[in-house]
Formats: sequence, structure tokens, C-alpha cells
Amino acid sequence: MYDVVIIGSGLGGLSCGTILAKEGLRVCVVEQHRIAGGCLQSFMRNGKTFDTGIHYVGSMKEGQLMRHFLKYYGIEEKVRTIDVDEEAYETVVIKGKEYRLPTGRERFVEEMSRQFPAEREGLEKLMEKIMEVKNSISVEMLKEGKISDVDMQKYMAVSASEMIDSHIGDETLRKIMGGCSMLFGGERETSCFYHYAMVIGSNVEGSQRILGGSQTLANAMVEKIEEAGGKVMTERRVTKIATGGTGMVTGIETDKGETLTGKYYISAIHPSQTFEILEKTPVVKQPFVKRMKELKNSYGLFSVYVVLKEKSVPFRNTFYLIHDGDTWFDEEYQAGRYDDMSFMVSFKPSEDGKWAETASLIAPVSAKDYEKWAETEVGRRGEEYERWKSGLAETLIERYEKMYPGMKAGIDKIYTASPLTFRDYTLTPGGSAYGILKNYKNPLPTIIPTQTKLGNLLLTGQNIFVPGAIGVTMTAAITCANIVGEEKLAKKIGNLN
Repeated sequence: MYDVVIIGSGLGGLSCGTILAKEGLRVCVVEQHRIAGGCLQSFMRNGKTFDTGIHYVGSMKEGQLMRHFLKYYGIEEKVRTIDVDEEAYETVVIKGKEYRLPTGRERFVEEMSRQFPAEREGLEKLMEKIMEVKNSISVEMLKEGKISDVDMQKYMAVSASEMIDSHIGDETLRKIMGGCSMLFGGERETSCFYHYAMVIGSNVEGSQRILGGSQTLANAMVEKIEEAGGKVMTERRVTKIATGGTGMVTGIETDKGETLTGKYYISAIHPSQTFEILEKTPVVKQPFVKRMKELKNSYGLFSVYVVLKEKSVPFRNTFYLIHDGDTWFDEEYQAGRYDDMSFMVSFKPSEDGKWAETASLIAPVSAKDYEKWAETEVGRRGEEYERWKSGLAETLIERYEKMYPGMKAGIDKIYTASPLTFRDYTLTPGGSAYGILKNYKNPLPTIIPTQTKLGNLLLTGQNIFVPGAIGVTMTAAITCANIVGEEKLAKKIGNLN
């Protein structure tokens, strides 16, 4: 018997496992894939490493929140990082013209005001609001014994796009400020200011790349859990969360015929999947289970993974966010349209940092574009599907090449993955990249509490509150606080005890 059994080994599950192991509990993490990591997973093609979901992480510089968590976990030295270009942590491209976004709130405002002088006052006020929300989770807050300032959650009910538009008059600058929408599943009609501010605020504060791939972060947490006497069990899909009809979880069952028991259970998988495998109990009403299944999820991402010839393409230490149309995703408008679809481009450096070894081109796509293959499995989707992927990959590469000539000649190999690929490897419903869609017009039904009606079942992960590395890490701490106490845990993390 374990103290805590955790279902799912993504960033949320591993963060909970690492925190609780550090707090002296014996932890078991159960993962259906052959390796742990979820969206932290990296994979190899032609001897080169590609990241699945995390390409760079905000608030990672010395003294900032994510760096602080790595120190608390005891894994900082095992996760090698480099700063992104401080002059351009992101490069937002609007209809072929690039705008380089510098690190640091003051420098950010100064650079954007230089290009849009009439917008300085609005920019300053907007950035003040952004950092106010972002700082509602901070090292200082932890030291006070709180994981987050819940008062700032009022911005879950405020539109991100409307907040930008109320401060910024220039249409191009509005698009620049909304350029990061692809990093959290942004939609004009639904996205809340809280999510937007967390993403842009942490990235402005200080972003870094993880050298060797984001898998190194997952591996470091697995090692910490096992050093403390815990276990991370892979290739085991949880088929049942047993309750015996009571108000408590009595164990979990896997497809290997095992039953694992603990005092507490944490599910880091999608809530709809959690309650689908939960044994019926009077404590959890069926209308609630039905509502979890019907919640809308954010869009999926189409990815092009490019292996580059040796010393053929200089490394560009920025993250490109390219928009020819609206910066906010629209499911209906985007269906079948690739000429003006938004996409992201990231390069991975060689050992000497001078050349790019790989490139990843990533684009939000409408579910209508791949729904005909929804019932198929990886490797069994047919020639039409392969043609669709190849055509879309070629379109994205050609569009990037027109703006920044040189990459195409350096291409050695091309690999592709659709949201269905992501779904099959991570079990995320529909291949959603950012989990349950939060709607500012009615946020409460989509904010899932970490505590459930069952006395010893907790939830964590990007579906619960905020997607992205910083949001999932914060949510994991909130989940663990239900077991070890918020004030005690927050102060230990804040003061690195």
C-alpha cells in the first residue's frame, strides 16, 4: 500500500509525485505509455531530439517562480537550460512583418512604444494588469503561506481580447499583443484574461529553453520520486478506479491485472476519463459525470518535425508566432483554410549553439479537417490521411521559407503528427492541446476543483485550472496542499526548506 497513487505522469502528475515524495510520502505514479512525461515527452528521429509539447518555459530565470520550483524539487542541476534571446524571446510576425518582443516588462513597453508611440499609456496600463495577475502566483506569495491570490481569479470572467482592445487602439499592436494566443489555446470569443496574463506575463518575465529536450525534466522528477522510495510504473493503463459503492476510493486496477492501493489517489488525466473509469458511487451523481464528458476541449495542433542537415541553418534563439489572419483561433473559419492559418516555429540548437539541428512548425487546426479519421489508430489511417499531412506540412514550410529563406535547402527529413497522433499517445480527448476550454462568459462550469466528492480522490493537470507549465505546476501544488496543508507547503516551497 502506498500513501498516494497518481494516475498519469505528465507535468501535473510528476509534480504532485515529486512534491509529496519530498514531503515524506510514499508515491506510486501509473502511466499508460512506455515512458513517463506526458506532454513533457521528447522523442528521437534520425538521432535528433524533438519535444512533444513544451518548447520553452517562462519565469525560469534565477529568483523566478518556475526556477524556484525546480530548486525545491531538488532537480535544478539536472535540468540544463539556456536563456532565449533577451531581445526577442518571441518574434511575432504579422503579415510578413516581424516584431521582436524583448524580455522584461520595462523593456517590452519601451520597445513597443518606440514602434507605436501613441500607444505608450495604454501599453503601460495593460502590462500593469498583466503583471498584477501573473504575480498572483509568485515566490513572495509562497513565502506568505499562500499558493495563489484567489482574488485575481476574478479575471477568469474577463475577456482577453476585449481587455487588449480596451487598452490598445492600433490594430497591428492589438495583433502583436494577442500573438501568444496559440500558447494557451486562445479563441477571441472565449479566452479569459487570467490565462492570457499568466502566459504572456511569465514569458515576458524570463523564458528559457530546456537543453536535451523537455524529457530531461520528466526524467529528473521520476528519479526524485524513486530516490524517495516511490515508484513510477509505465505501460499500465488504469481501467478502473474502485469505490465499492462507498464515498472513498478503495484502489485502482490496471490492464495488467494489478490492484494498487493508497491512502490518497490523484488523477492527472482528463476529468472525463477519470469519471468514466470511476466505479459507480452515490457520492458522484451521473449528471455530473455527463457534464464532464460534454465539456468542450480546446483545439489540437498539427506538428511538422524537421531534421536539418548539419551546419546548414543558423540557430535562431527565438520562438516565431506567425499570423497572416486573426491572431485568435476560430474553428469554423479555419476549417480547410491553410493559406492564412497561424503557426509557430521553434529551432533546437546544436551542441555549440551556432547551428539548428531541428525545426518544429506547429499550427492549430480545425477538428473538421481530420474528423473523418477520428476512429482510426496510428499507422492505420490510410493514404488520404498521409497526403493531407504531407500537403499541410509543405504549406507551412513554404510559408516560412518565403519570410525567412534558407531552411528549405537545409531539410534532411520531415515527420508529421496530427491531433489524432497526440490523442493516441497521450489519451487526451480529441487530441486537444490545452485541455478543457475555459469560457470567460461562464467560467465556473469549466473550473474543476482539485477536491472531488470522494474523500480521498483529488484531481490535477492542465484541465483543472490553467494550462501551460506555470499553470500546471501551480495546480499541482494546490492539489498537494489538500494532503499536506497549504500554508505549510507554500512556506516550505517559498523558503526552500
